[in-house]
Amino acid sequence: MKKIIIILATIICVSALASETQIKKSFKSFYYSTEVNDRFCRKNVENFAKYLKSINLLDENFKLIIIEAPGHPWTFGRLPAFKSRFGKYVEGMYHQNWTYHAIGLYKGEVYDFSFDRKPRVLKLTKYMDEMYLPTSPYLINGETFRTRGMGPYFTRAHAKEEREDFDYKVYSFDSGANSKLESPTMNYKEFLNY
Repeated sequence: MKKIIIILATIICVSALASETQIKKSFKSFYYSTEVNDRFCRKNVENFAKYLKSINLLDENFKLIIIEAPGHPWTFGRLPAFKSRFGKYVEGMYHQNWTYHAIGLYKGEVYDFSFDRKPRVLKLTKYMDEMYLPTSPYLINGETFRTRGMGPYFTRAHAKEEREDFDYKVYSFDSGANSKLESPTMNYKEFLNY
Protein backbone atom coordinates (compact mmCIF):
# COMPACT_ATOMS: atom_id res chain seq x y z
CA MET A 1 0.00 0.00 0.00
CA LYS A 2 2.81 2.38 0.93
CA LYS A 3 4.51 1.73 -2.44
CA ILE A 4 1.27 2.52 -4.31
CA ILE A 5 0.93 5.85 -2.48
CA ILE A 6 4.55 6.74 -3.27
CA ILE A 7 4.06 5.83 -6.94
CA LEU A 8 0.85 7.90 -7.15
CA ALA A 9 2.52 10.88 -5.45
CA THR A 10 5.45 10.64 -7.88
CA ILE A 11 3.10 10.54 -10.87
CA ILE A 12 1.22 13.60 -9.60
CA CYS A 13 4.47 15.54 -9.02
CA VAL A 14 5.88 14.62 -12.44
CA SER A 15 2.58 15.59 -14.06
CA ALA A 16 2.58 18.99 -12.29
CA LEU A 17 6.18 19.67 -13.33
CA ALA A 18 5.42 18.71 -16.93
CA SER A 19 2.47 21.12 -16.90
CA GLU A 20 4.65 23.99 -15.62
CA THR A 21 7.28 23.23 -18.27
CA GLN A 22 4.59 23.19 -20.99
CA ILE A 23 3.24 26.56 -19.81
CA LYS A 24 6.75 28.06 -19.98
CA LYS A 25 7.28 26.64 -23.47
CA SER A 26 3.87 27.95 -24.54
CA PHE A 27 4.72 31.39 -23.16
CA LYS A 28 7.99 31.49 -25.06
CA SER A 29 6.30 30.76 -28.38
CA PHE A 30 3.25 32.97 -27.67
CA TYR A 31 5.56 35.89 -26.78
CA TYR A 32 6.42 36.32 -30.47
CA SER A 33 2.91 35.70 -31.83
CA THR A 34 0.76 38.25 -33.60
CA GLU A 35 -1.62 38.03 -30.60
CA VAL A 36 0.81 40.16 -28.55
CA ASN A 37 0.69 43.94 -28.98
CA ASP A 38 2.26 46.94 -27.28
CA ARG A 39 -0.13 48.79 -24.93
CA PHE A 40 -2.56 45.84 -24.78
CA CYS A 41 -1.04 44.07 -21.77
CA ARG A 42 -4.34 42.88 -20.28
CA LYS A 43 -5.55 41.55 -23.62
CA ASN A 44 -2.16 39.85 -24.13
CA VAL A 45 -2.53 37.94 -20.83
CA GLU A 46 -6.19 37.13 -21.50
CA ASN A 47 -5.34 35.85 -24.99
CA PHE A 48 -2.59 33.71 -23.47
CA ALA A 49 -5.10 32.28 -20.95
CA LYS A 50 -7.44 31.41 -23.83
CA TYR A 51 -4.54 29.76 -25.64
CA LEU A 52 -3.65 27.75 -22.49
CA LYS A 53 -7.31 26.70 -22.25
CA SER A 54 -7.27 25.56 -25.89
CA ILE A 55 -4.35 23.22 -25.17
CA ASN A 56 -5.75 22.10 -21.77
CA LEU A 57 -3.10 23.86 -19.65
CA LEU A 58 -5.19 26.58 -18.00
CA ASP A 59 -5.85 25.85 -14.34
CA GLU A 60 -6.88 27.80 -11.23
CA ASN A 61 -3.25 28.70 -10.46
CA PHE A 62 -2.92 31.01 -13.48
CA LYS A 63 -3.86 34.58 -12.45
CA LEU A 64 -4.11 37.97 -14.10
CA ILE A 65 -2.50 40.73 -12.02
CA ILE A 66 -3.24 44.43 -12.55
CA ILE A 67 -0.65 46.90 -11.20
CA GLU A 68 -1.38 50.63 -10.94
CA ALA A 69 0.40 53.64 -9.45
CA PRO A 70 -2.37 56.21 -8.89
CA GLY A 71 -0.46 58.27 -6.33
CA HIS A 72 2.94 58.12 -8.00
CA PRO A 73 4.26 61.74 -7.89
CA TRP A 74 7.24 61.12 -10.15
CA THR A 75 5.22 60.09 -13.17
CA PHE A 76 1.91 61.82 -12.41
CA GLY A 77 0.04 58.66 -11.49
CA ARG A 78 1.54 56.52 -14.24
CA LEU A 79 3.39 53.26 -13.69
CA PRO A 80 7.08 53.49 -14.65
CA ALA A 81 8.75 50.43 -16.17
CA PHE A 82 12.49 50.24 -16.74
CA LYS A 83 12.85 46.97 -18.65
CA SER A 84 9.97 47.27 -21.08
CA ARG A 85 10.04 45.25 -24.28
CA PHE A 86 8.46 48.16 -26.14
CA GLY A 87 10.15 51.00 -24.19
CA LYS A 88 12.44 53.79 -25.30
CA TYR A 89 16.14 53.19 -24.63
CA VAL A 90 17.30 55.81 -22.13
CA GLU A 91 20.41 55.64 -19.90
CA GLY A 92 20.82 51.88 -20.25
CA MET A 93 17.14 51.06 -19.60
CA TYR A 94 14.08 50.50 -21.77
CA HIS A 95 11.72 52.99 -20.14
CA GLN A 96 7.98 53.24 -20.62
CA ASN A 97 5.10 54.68 -18.54
CA TRP A 98 1.68 53.05 -18.37
CA THR A 99 -1.68 53.93 -16.82
CA TYR A 100 -1.61 50.36 -15.48
CA HIS A 101 0.10 47.09 -16.34
CA ALA A 102 -1.18 43.51 -16.51
CA ILE A 103 0.89 40.37 -16.04
CA GLY A 104 0.20 36.65 -15.79
CA LEU A 105 1.20 34.91 -12.57
CA TYR A 106 1.47 31.14 -12.26
CA LYS A 107 2.75 29.50 -9.07
CA GLY A 108 4.83 32.53 -8.10
CA GLU A 109 6.32 33.14 -11.54
CA VAL A 110 5.57 36.08 -13.82
CA TYR A 111 4.51 35.79 -17.46
CA ASP A 112 4.78 39.31 -18.93
CA PHE A 113 4.58 39.92 -22.66
CA SER A 114 5.88 43.49 -22.23
CA PHE A 115 8.97 42.55 -20.20
CA ASP A 116 12.47 42.51 -21.67
CA ARG A 117 13.46 41.89 -25.28
CA LYS A 118 13.13 38.11 -25.05
CA PRO A 119 10.67 35.83 -23.23
CA ARG A 120 11.75 35.32 -19.62
CA VAL A 121 9.83 33.78 -16.74
CA LEU A 122 10.99 35.10 -13.37
CA LYS A 123 10.02 34.69 -9.73
CA LEU A 124 7.71 37.53 -8.70
CA THR A 125 10.14 39.48 -6.47
CA LYS A 126 12.97 39.29 -9.05
CA TYR A 127 10.59 40.47 -11.76
CA MET A 128 9.37 43.39 -9.60
CA ASP A 129 12.98 44.49 -9.03
CA GLU A 130 14.00 44.21 -12.69
CA MET A 131 10.89 45.83 -14.17
CA TYR A 132 10.09 48.61 -11.71
CA LEU A 133 13.45 49.66 -10.24
CA PRO A 134 15.81 51.74 -12.40
CA THR A 135 19.38 50.45 -12.65
CA SER A 136 20.74 54.00 -12.51
CA PRO A 137 19.29 57.42 -11.61
CA TYR A 138 16.75 58.35 -14.26
CA LEU A 139 16.70 62.01 -15.37
CA ILE A 140 13.27 63.57 -15.24
CA ASN A 141 13.16 66.86 -17.10
CA GLY A 142 11.11 69.84 -16.08
CA GLU A 143 10.90 72.53 -13.43
CA THR A 144 7.97 70.85 -11.69
CA PHE A 145 10.19 68.26 -10.05
CA ARG A 146 12.92 70.68 -9.00
CA THR A 147 10.49 73.19 -7.47
CA ARG A 148 8.77 70.43 -5.51
CA GLY A 149 12.20 69.33 -4.21
CA MET A 150 11.94 65.99 -5.96
CA GLY A 151 14.30 66.07 -8.86
CA PRO A 152 15.62 66.03 -11.33
CA TYR A 153 16.56 62.34 -10.84
CA PHE A 154 14.29 59.41 -10.09
CA THR A 155 16.49 56.92 -8.22
CA ARG A 156 16.32 53.29 -7.19
CA ALA A 157 15.54 54.42 -3.62
CA HIS A 158 12.61 56.56 -4.84
CA ALA A 159 11.35 53.64 -6.93
CA LYS A 160 11.45 51.23 -3.96
CA GLU A 161 9.41 53.69 -1.87
CA GLU A 162 6.88 54.23 -4.63
CA ARG A 163 6.54 50.52 -5.40
CA GLU A 164 5.29 49.95 -1.84
CA ASP A 165 2.26 52.11 -2.71
CA PHE A 166 1.39 50.62 -6.09
CA ASP A 167 -2.09 49.09 -6.21
CA TYR A 168 -2.32 45.36 -6.99
CA LYS A 169 -5.46 43.44 -8.00
CA VAL A 170 -5.69 39.69 -8.60
CA TYR A 171 -8.08 38.22 -11.18
CA SER A 172 -8.81 34.53 -11.66
CA PHE A 173 -9.97 32.82 -14.84
CA ASP A 174 -13.19 30.83 -15.10
CA SER A 175 -13.58 27.67 -17.20
CA GLY A 176 -14.17 29.83 -20.29
CA ALA A 177 -10.88 31.72 -19.72
CA ASN A 178 -12.75 34.91 -18.73
CA SER A 179 -11.12 36.99 -16.00
CA LYS A 180 -12.95 38.04 -12.85
CA LEU A 181 -11.76 40.06 -9.85
CA GLU A 182 -10.68 37.78 -7.02
CA SER A 183 -9.11 40.16 -4.49
CA PRO A 184 -9.50 43.64 -3.06
CA THR A 185 -6.88 46.25 -4.00
CA MET A 186 -3.66 45.50 -2.12
CA ASN A 187 -0.34 47.22 -1.46
CA TYR A 188 2.99 45.55 -2.28
CA LYS A 189 3.44 43.68 1.01
CA GLU A 190 -0.14 42.43 1.01
CA PHE A 191 0.23 41.32 -2.60
CA LEU A 192 3.44 39.38 -1.92
CA ASN A 193 1.69 37.58 0.95
CA TYR A 194 -1.53 36.87 -0.98
